[in-house]
Amino acid sequence: MNVSEPQSVAEVEASNKSAPTSMTDEESMRKRQTEEWLGEAYESIKPLSEIYGYLIPDSDLVHDTEIEAGLRVLRRVAECMRRRFETYILELGEDSQRGSKKAKKLRDALLTSRDPQRSPHEVMDTLQALHVWLAHIDGGLTALVPVSQAMWYQGFYDAVVKGKRSLSRMQA
Repeated sequence: MNVSEPQSVAEVEASNKSAPTSMTDEESMRKRQTEEWLGEAYESIKPLSEIYGYLIPDSDLVHDTEIEAGLRVLRRVAECMRRRFETYILELGEDSQRGSKKAKKLRDALLTSRDPQRSPHEVMDTLQALHVWLAHIDGGLTALVPVSQAMWYQGFYDAVVKGKRSLSRMQA
């Protein structure tokens, strides 16, 4: 009785393929998808410090100096996160058009008005909008974790993990 061995069959099929050709296709596909995910995450991270700046001078939202100080800390954390990713954007590239379009749509939907006389309900809406924005970034960074691992690029992986840690700090 002759039983075929799946590994032997796979080895024969792999040896018949041209390694440079198959790798080029995989690398270009991986790079293209990485650019999309990185673009979406980065284009949402970029305006985050600006959003915190939008919240800081709001007299109805900030009734006390501790809240204002906390928002300033969050703004600095967001700025550090943006700078950390900027390094890899320059190196790996991004799909900025797609990412900025999504970020703009989300921002327009969430942070539309800037009425100086906000009701407590509108303040709550603003804080919920910030929470949704942070959740959107978290989704992008969560998608980048396996991408960064698959690239075998420790620096990029560390940036993604630190970004998720910074985001958790902002959400706390």
